[in-house]
Amino acid sequence: MIVWIRVVAPAADVSPLQWLASDEDEAREKAAGVASEAAESVEPEAARTEAEVGDTDPVQAIEDALGVEGLEILEIPLSPNRLWELVEAAKGKS
Repeated sequence: MIVWIRVVAPAADVSPLQWLASDEDEAREKAAGVASEAAESVEPEAARTEAEVGDTDPVQAIEDALGVEGLEILEIPLSPNRLWELVEAAKGKS
């Protein structure tokens, strides 16, 4: 069985002032380190791992990473089953 793991770390450690000034560099660097470390920790178990830095909004980071047109996550926390339902519903609309 081929396992593909995608780790998305949102650049969420941004103050409102940093966000307004579009100064997210430090938060993005920190998120990149977190994503890489997480991907490396599962690498022996997975056939393929990918790490990336996402949006400053964790929900937007998930939506962007999944890349499903029309996907809108309006509830958190979200179980894997519920996420699957939302993805399938979004796919059915497009």
